[in-house]
Amino acid sequence: MRYPPILIIMALLVSVAALAFNPDEALRQYQQTDQQQRQSELTDRYEFIGQDGGIVHDTLTDLHWMRCSLGQTWEAGEQTCSGTAGRFKYADAELLARLLNEEGGYGDHTDWRLPTRAELQTLVYCSSGQPARFKSHNRNACEGNFRRPTLVTAAFPNTPAHTYWAVSLQQGQGYDHGAWLVHFNLGHVSKGGAFYYSRVRLVRREL
Repeated sequence: MRYPPILIIMALLVSVAALAFNPDEALRQYQQTDQQQRQSELTDRYEFIGQDGGIVHDTLTDLHWMRCSLGQTWEAGEQTCSGTAGRFKYADAELLARLLNEEGGYGDHTDWRLPTRAELQTLVYCSSGQPARFKSHNRNACEGNFRRPTLVTAAFPNTPAHTYWAVSLQQGQGYDHGAWLVHFNLGHVSKGGAFYYSRVRLVRREL
């Protein structure tokens, strides 16, 4: 059986196209482009300020964050946080923020405080992009294959993948004497009792 010349030509073109497609190369190029896009997003969002770069200015929310958790020390030369992030009860976390300000503050500022739940949620970063890269208004966990801790470690190095305190719940909400916890292991939000121990990252807003 002889096929019409046009069918033979079309079959050859399909074969050539199939041979030209390299799945591994296609995936590599996609991942490289995706990584470049993510890096651009982060570079545009975070700005390192202060005399030694120990403070992050989030240009999206206009909040200033300590790059290190309480208990850690910013090492400007190595651009990292040394030491271990402390674990504190909620009342002690609030007290430590006040004492820090009374003793001269940090980075020439004396208005550091615990973040609200909404503020702390803005740091949650799902590297998988599921349900979103930055999911500020979603209290659920990251999904898919994501990296832990669930925040941008280039901005907040040596952050443990554990819970961090946010300001206390208002009494009358059904959970008196409790406070919010943001989990940087899975990226979700929960409530914790006043007797819980958790990590602390302080924030301020430029007036």
